[in-house]
Amino acid sequence: MAKQAKKELKSVSNRKKQPRVTDEIRSFLLEKADVFEVPDFIPDDPISVPHGFAHPRDIELAGFIAASLAWGQRKTILNNAQRLIERMDSAPAEFLRAASSEELAVAADGFVHRTFQPRDAFVFLHALQ
Repeated sequence: MAKQAKKELKSVSNRKKQPRVTDEIRSFLLEKADVFEVPDFIPDDPISVPHGFAHPRDIELAGFIAASLAWGQRKTILNNAQRLIERMDSAPAEFLRAASSEELAVAADGFVHRTFQPRDAFVFLHALQ
């Protein structure tokens, strides 16, 4: 068993020495990084959601909320992430720390993002608590 494990480990370490990304893919990714990894990209992207906060817990939660809703059009994701956070009085960390189950239900009531329904929003907020 130990010999097999060593053999597999050696095989994995040998693969690490080989290039995993072709020059064509590397070039493509670098071109995209030049387009998207710039400050001007932030305002129209869901990554702007956590940028609207100063407190580390709010930043963390806002980023997680935006990432969790990140399927669909960027504009829709951005709008719905902001809308859900507004339902938490624009203070997600404080809201989640102190909210009762009823307050979570009120925040989730009527919230829809694509296939994410009010019940999903309630369970999601409860899990974040």
